[in-house]
Amino acid sequence: MRSKILLVILCAFHSLFAAAQFSDNFNDGNFTVNPTWVGGTADFTVNAALQLQSNNSVASSNFYLSTASTKATVAQWDFYCQFTFNTSGTNYTDVYLTASASDLTNTNTTGYFVRIGNTDDEISLYRKDAGVAAVKIIDGANGTTNTSNNSIKIRVIRNASNQWSLLRDLSGTGTSFTSEGLVTDANYLTSAFFGIWIRQSTASFFQRHFFDDIQVQDYSPDITPPAISSATPTGVNTLDVLFSEPVAATSSQLAANYFVSNGIGSPASAIRDATNNALLHLTFAGSFPNRVNLQLTVNGVQDLAGNSLNNGTASFSYFVPIQYDVLIDEIMADPTPLVGLPDAEWVELRNRSGFDINLQNWRIGKPGGQSGAMPSYLLKKDSFVIVCTGSAVAALSAYGPTISVTSFPSLGNAGDLLYLRSPEGTIIHSVNYTDAWYQNELKKQGGWTLEMVDSNNPCSGMSNWKASTDPRGGTPARKNSVDGLNADAIAPRLLRAYAPDPLHVVLVFSESLDSTRAAQAASYSVSDGIGPAQIALPLSFSFDRVRLTLNTPLTPGKIFVTTATGISDCSGNLIAAGSNTARVGLPANLDKYDIVVNEILFNPKPNSNDYVEIYNRSNKILNLKNAYLANRNTSGAISSITQLSAEDYLFFPQDYCNQCRVWNTYL
Repeated sequence: MRSKILLVILCAFHSLFAAAQFSDNFNDGNFTVNPTWVGGTADFTVNAALQLQSNNSVASSNFYLSTASTKATVAQWDFYCQFTFNTSGTNYTDVYLTASASDLTNTNTTGYFVRIGNTDDEISLYRKDAGVAAVKIIDGANGTTNTSNNSIKIRVIRNASNQWSLLRDLSGTGTSFTSEGLVTDANYLTSAFFGIWIRQSTASFFQRHFFDDIQVQDYSPDITPPAISSATPTGVNTLDVLFSEPVAATSSQLAANYFVSNGIGSPASAIRDATNNALLHLTFAGSFPNRVNLQLTVNGVQDLAGNSLNNGTASFSYFVPIQYDVLIDEIMADPTPLVGLPDAEWVELRNRSGFDINLQNWRIGKPGGQSGAMPSYLLKKDSFVIVCTGSAVAALSAYGPTISVTSFPSLGNAGDLLYLRSPEGTIIHSVNYTDAWYQNELKKQGGWTLEMVDSNNPCSGMSNWKASTDPRGGTPARKNSVDGLNADAIAPRLLRAYAPDPLHVVLVFSESLDSTRAAQAASYSVSDGIGPAQIALPLSFSFDRVRLTLNTPLTPGKIFVTTATGISDCSGNLIAAGSNTARVGLPANLDKYDIVVNEILFNPKPNSNDYVEIYNRSNKILNLKNAYLANRNTSGAISSITQLSAEDYLFFPQDYCNQCRVWNTYL
């Protein structure tokens, strides 16, 4: 007998507990059992998405469902709702958190409900007293539901002191709640039901109410203060601070609660994000120093439960990327025939700066155009990321971090000039590769990547690149298989110069330069009274050319000498005396017999080349860009016309050009 009594007591206790706390996500496809909802059961349905959906097609009607729920104090209510219409005074929903009876239309039913919509398009908390109109006790912000698609997560908390908190998340995810307000009310301390009551007007609103993920449970007070998740500079004097949870508007927007080291101090303003209440935007009066580690300290910022963060800290650094901070470290230009990697073109980027870098709005390109902006992606120091077109992400992600860009440039099999551009417009790195860089006749046929050997020697060209030795054909998102020491000990040389007009001179060097040093105008001078340059502009993408603006124009017909001092390549090798000068002048028009063919080799030894030697027999500076070499047969027909230089190339009086290689043409 005792065991039977005990069993009855346990069953009764279980029933009460189940009614006190319940949840329903409608994954069972119904609302008739577990738990059982009553009321206008024909007015609702569980749809294919396993959501409770209104199913009433009567204009100017109201209808409801309710289910047993005895939880009324020290409680938390959560539910998702969606209304695919703009709410109004005749189209709104009341979600009863507590109700004294199952019939929500009975004027004597008492309790508390959240009204979503009404004339002010708001989310508010009401108290329902017997026989009288409901009383609004938390007045939510107007206009909240004045959209054609309202997807909302709502949370209501009632603590042990009978203080009510109404929160809503308009993203519908429950990750970014905003408080609609607080109120203390203890009029009703018990409940019998939870329910949904809908008012609709015309057919435009039929079957457009959706509910899901309903949960009623004990409230466990939040006693954990917010923490700083990240501090990210967004500009020279702006900082975004992300907290671990939504924070209160008043305390979070008090600028004095934030302080940055190194004399920066407190911000001039602190503004909570309009949609993410865990995110603060700080603006400072002074600028952050570049590449300096700074510390943010936060005191007094509270979460929505009133827990205060004290002495919270986070490190950050404002960082403007410069040349060679990030490198194009590996190139898959010709993926077929397949060796072991996917059939996709891609490049690998490596961060060698010593700082984490967000690649948002970076671009990769070629002289003919550039890709779309890269997405937000934090490239950690000394780490790698694959960049490709969107269709290749799924296949390449198996090998490591991968991001896509629109208009990813087509990579030429035989060679191409690629560049990496920062959001500030700086060319961070460029690679002008050819298939000779593979240094392997078999691998250059396809399926293998080009890998950089030494990332501390990023501009040495072919001497610092090889075909991958990894058996898969490459090492996407990993250290290169050919990685090793390959220091550049060779200083740059000034190869030549030309003058596009009297006030400008372009210097051509043997390799890429340190663009910062190369931009110092005082490093260049021109003889015969011209003097130092006024402006020095390193030319992208390869930075092996510098355009000088002169203070005094060049004199036609005169040969000048330009000198470069104090410049270096990107490995720091300084240009040396003896290889730092070049003749320059303004070219004259080319006349008949100014240049003559002086020597011909038409039957070379094996593995050698045909050549002709040309001679400038005039007293003029000539431009080989304006000269062509051609064949003429015995009948006088001209063929095989070849421009001697694709760019400006000065040929000085009484100079010879004997088997010199000018833009891939043997003269």
